[in-house]
Amino acid sequence: MVKRISEQTDLTKVFRIKRQGKDLNDFFWQFGKIHGLENIAFCDPIELSQVNGNPILLQKVINKVTPENIPGLSSYEMA
Repeated sequence: MVKRISEQTDLTKVFRIKRQGKDLNDFFWQFGKIHGLENIAFCDPIELSQVNGNPILLQKVINKVTPENIPGLSSYEMA
C-alpha cells in the first residue's frame, strides 16, 4: 500500500522527522543517528581519518568492530 502511495505522492514532503530538544543542535542530530557510536574508541585511527566527516562512512567503520576484538574482562574471568 505504501509503495503505491509513494508512486503517486512524494512521501518525503508528507512525513518528516521533527527535530526537538538536543536534536536542534546539528552535532547531536548527526551523531545521534549513528548506531553504536560508543565503539568509535575501538576503531582503527587510520580508517577514522579517512572518513572526513561523512556519517555513512563512519557508520561503516564502526560496524566493522566486533565484540571479540574489544579488549577487557568478561564477568566469568573476574570470579
